[in-house]
Amino acid sequence: MLQMLVIEDNPGDQRLIREYLYDAGRTEITADFAATLAEGKRLLAERRYRIVVLDLNLPDSGEGDKTLDSILQIANGIPVVVMTGISDEEYGLSLISKGAQDFIVKGQVNGSGFLRALRHAMERARLIDELNHIRADLELSQHISHLGGWELNLETHMISLSKEAALILGLSRQPQLKMPLADFITQFSEQDGARLLDEMQSGITAAQPFKMRLEMRPGHPVNAVQLITFCDQHHDHHTSHIYGTIQDISDFEKLEAQLRQAQKMEAIGTLVGGIAHDFNNKLAAITGHLFLAQKEKQSQKHLQMAQALCFEAAELIKSLLAFSRNDDVEKRVFSINSFLKEAIKNHRVLLPENISLNLDIEERDMLVYGSLVQAQQVLINLLNNARDAVEESESPAISVGLYYFIPDSEFRDFHHTHAHGEWAHLQVSDNGCGITREHLPQIFDPFFTSKGIGKGTGLGLSMVYKVIESMDGIIDVESEPGLGSRFDIYLPLTAREQEAVQEIHETVASTLHQGILLVDDDAPIRNAICTVLNQLGYRMYCAEDGIEAIEKYREFQSCIDLVLMDIVMPRLSGDEAYRRLCDINPAIRVIFMSGYDQKQSMKHLAMEGITLIAKPFSIAQLSQTIAAELGRAEPSSQP
Repeated sequence: MLQMLVIEDNPGDQRLIREYLYDAGRTEITADFAATLAEGKRLLAERRYRIVVLDLNLPDSGEGDKTLDSILQIANGIPVVVMTGISDEEYGLSLISKGAQDFIVKGQVNGSGFLRALRHAMERARLIDELNHIRADLELSQHISHLGGWELNLETHMISLSKEAALILGLSRQPQLKMPLADFITQFSEQDGARLLDEMQSGITAAQPFKMRLEMRPGHPVNAVQLITFCDQHHDHHTSHIYGTIQDISDFEKLEAQLRQAQKMEAIGTLVGGIAHDFNNKLAAITGHLFLAQKEKQSQKHLQMAQALCFEAAELIKSLLAFSRNDDVEKRVFSINSFLKEAIKNHRVLLPENISLNLDIEERDMLVYGSLVQAQQVLINLLNNARDAVEESESPAISVGLYYFIPDSEFRDFHHTHAHGEWAHLQVSDNGCGITREHLPQIFDPFFTSKGIGKGTGLGLSMVYKVIESMDGIIDVESEPGLGSRFDIYLPLTAREQEAVQEIHETVASTLHQGILLVDDDAPIRNAICTVLNQLGYRMYCAEDGIEAIEKYREFQSCIDLVLMDIVMPRLSGDEAYRRLCDINPAIRVIFMSGYDQKQSMKHLAMEGITLIAKPFSIAQLSQTIAAELGRAEPSSQP
């Protein structure tokens, strides 16, 4: 039964409405009548109605608009149809704009028209209520996902922002905000703001959607956002509006960094195993050559070999430190051929001896741009997955190939890319258990794994995907259960020249018998360096920590031309000792040494232009560094 409230003081109009309902046979509609505004309000408060028919000129009401406002305030969404004696279309539309669902002009409607107006009013109210619920759900979804919407009018250059978009940008909290495009652009860094304008223009010209990551302006509470846009192009190819979304990806990027580090630490255990194997082999070789050097008179070749092995061991430690660092990756141009050959040689020990490892590396040198550490991470993950996949195979085999590749139209269409130019094609395949068809679309998702408990976190392939994406590359996978899997990685070649690796020629620099203060808390190292430099002709003064170094420098300042100092020492660290030595002599010359991760422990010193040298170093490298420091212009007096 549909319950209707009629607020009408005219008995004739009340009787007419009753007749409309009776003539139409609408027994499912019952009506309550109120002759005053106060009585109507009382009934609305006491009973539940589906619709209200309201006369604006009641004995106890004021102006018609205020009567409508009074009822709407307590109607709680119940549709209100206004009955008025004023036959004015504009006046009726103004009532609808204030919240009425419809208006009926007295004397100009019959029974069927009256009932039709009621039905339409209730349907509009239902649709409006449904739309409001959808809007509320959308607003909540946007808030949860930190995703807002925006619309740019290309004729007025005004941009409209949803509530969440405004919140992301740190602007007004009103439901919708409009602002000039120029003001919108200033929310981003200067470089990315200019890039966004260029992309918008390109998108309008090509009528193509685009997605981009934008850094926010300095001091903004949000670090970065992702912008997705598409153009509203008419049939005449004229674009009047651009629509899009803006998403706060700051938390996502933090989580992504944590995932990267978690996966890195998972892989590092495997890497440590391989490095420990190589490291122990080198130590065994060193002790063997040193034993032979003690026994033989012609011991030079054994000592040279021991020294070379020491530096190879040091490189293993450097690669381990670089791999475990939790900071921004360092990208450079490198030969993927050379990298792959060296990496496969180092990681062959990770594979059981019963697994055949087949290599097919094209001789053509191919240069790519990316992080060597991340490239190593990709290879470790793919080799580990292949190793696990062939565990139950009768003749387990893994193949790694590297080929020169030029994308054709079929490749571009399949990958929805405009890729041109020259590419490197890295292929890693196995004859293992394969991946099921239902699992294949999920393998790059974080935390997805089909391995048993304790055999994987599901982070490896997701990191592989991210690394390849960061190198502007493409990764494909093909697999058949029982036959094996093949991963195809495509990386664009770069025209930039490969970065040169600084070489240290094994020539000991000459000396003019200057004085050096050597500061190191490790006695064997201090004694060895002191003896070597003394034999090279330097006058040596030694200290075992920063406090003793200051005392020695005060005593022998006129005789000391250079301080060679470790960074991490007890009682007083090297960099703090340096500050105090600068108070004594602002023009002091210092070279810092460190056996820790040079990128981390020496970063702040390198920014001050101080010479740094990482342990272990060859005597030639040390002597050349000392000679260069003593030979350069007088240093700045500012520490």
